[in-house]
This record gives sequence, C-alpha cells and structure tokens, in this order.
Amino acid sequence: LRPPLDLDVIRPHLLECSYARHYGRYIELAREHEARLVLCNFNMAVTQASPPEVVEFYELGFPNVHMCIDANRINSELVHAVAEGHAHVSVADVQDGLNGHHEGNYVDLVHMTYEGKARLAENVLRAITPLVETDLERSPGRYQPVRRVSAKVPVEEIGIRVR
Repeated sequence: LRPPLDLDVIRPHLLECSYARHYGRYIELAREHEARLVLCNFNMAVTQASPPEVVEFYELGFPNVHMCIDANRINSELVHAVAEGHAHVSVADVQDGLNGHHEGNYVDLVHMTYEGKARLAENVLRAITPLVETDLERSPGRYQPVRRVSAKVPVEEIGIRVR
C-alpha cells in the first residue's frame, strides 16, 4: 500500500513550479485588463480516499493513477496559493459531488459523462454567482450592454475582422 502524499512537505515549494508561473501570467493578464479571474480546482473519478478496488479498476487504464491523484491534490493547493493576495482572483472549489464520485459522473479517470458535466456546471455557477453579483453591485453603469450581431449588420461594422 502506498503512503499518502504529505502536502505539508510540498506546500512551501508550490510557488516555485512552472504551473505557478503559468497561473501567475493569467493573474497578471487579468489585472492588466481589469478582469476578475476565477481559478478552479480539478476533479477525478478517484481520490486518495477512494476504495482500493476502485482505484485498482482505474489503474488498469491509467497506470499512473496514484500520481494523478497526488497531482490533483497538489493542484488544488496550488490554485489557493497563487490566488492569495490578489483581490481580483478567486478560487472556485468545484469538487462537490464530483471529485472521487466515479459512479455516473465519469467515462474514465478524468473525462465526465453528461451528468458529470452538468454537475460541474452547477458547481461553477454556484461559485461565481456571488462574485458576479458583487461586481455588478459595485460598478453600476460601468458595464455597457453587448451589441448584438445580426445578419443585417456586416461583421466588419462592429469591429470584428474576419479572415
């Protein structure tokens, strides 16, 4: 039996990895464009708490399943670490009812069924709704309605170039 990953050992080094630098670039772009950024964690059919026989089943198709479980745990810690200290960045925990809930939600270790995708969409919506409502309340009149594109208005007239 494999010992669980000790996140306390990894946590001090999270911001040194290349993924942290990539997330940092997204954070910088969002700041430059005055946009809110919401980082989500990831979901898989199994977690370190899944029954061994379920993990063994997924290991048949994904021999590196234990590494994937560890990577998923690390990424969940990483999104929190990179978001810290940035007012325009939030973290959405979208794992409710999905992470480690393989039955009916996954076709394999990481790809979701329609039911799983619907649950993910609900989780994302639940996480971002309060953020959107707060942002809209803070900035009345700042947002302009989107100009609709119709077949009667040539695309070039609304500032979109077509190649």
